Amino acid sequence: MFSMGLEEWKPTAGEKYGLIWTQWCVGHLDDAQLVQYLEHCKAALESGGVIVIKENLSPLGEDDFDEEDSSVTR
Repeated sequence: MFSMGLEEWKPTAGEKYGLIWTQWCVGHLDDAQLVQYLEHCKAALESGGVIVIKENLSPLGEDDFDEEDSSVTR
């Protein structure tokens, strides 16, 4: 197994998942990368499968960009 960024992940051809759990990392993707990631997840789901995104939410009612680590809390 090797390490890669979430923005580089693509499911293995023909591999299907019943659950894709993503926790505390989509804040490091820009909007276009997030959409692409979710499209890859959708394509890799079994019928009836579930995608879970667990993230912190911005209490500001708008995106909160962190200059220190370049993450965004949506």
